[in-house]
Amino acid sequence: MGCRFLLMLVVLTIPAGADTGLFNQIHVKDAVTLVLPDGPCDAKVISREPGQLTVSLKITTRTCGKRKSIFTVSRSDVQDIVDRHSIVPRPDTSDSGQCLGKLMLGPLLAGHGVMEANQSEPPGLLVMVVGGIAVAVYCHEPRRPRYGIFTDRIVPAQP
Repeated sequence: MGCRFLLMLVVLTIPAGADTGLFNQIHVKDAVTLVLPDGPCDAKVISREPGQLTVSLKITTRTCGKRKSIFTVSRSDVQDIVDRHSIVPRPDTSDSGQCLGKLMLGPLLAGHGVMEANQSEPPGLLVMVVGGIAVAVYCHEPRRPRYGIFTDRIVPAQP
């Protein structure tokens, strides 16, 4: 009996320990990920009122609905908020930085080879620039939403 009571006490106090204090730090135009029981949805904050965010979905999902649908997220429905900037590795060790560092060597060497073979700088520089642009596009990392909002429900906004 005592073990069940302790377990029930722990389960009931988990929502009280959630960090919803970040709710006030979320601003209009911030990208957020709404984490619902059925799955995540990427959204953008379009307005805020005390205790409530209004968000617009970025993509269509089965979980949340059509792109550009507008929903409200109430602070009372939020279980936790995670600031991803506090848990992401340092910028100098990002995947895109490592990708650029490893792959830029190819265009540099190819451009140098073209310069040597043609006895002319412009073709080699062109190879380096085009190769650099291709590597940058290949290694581009789309910006992920900063905040993850764990919530039980979202409510369609009233027009």
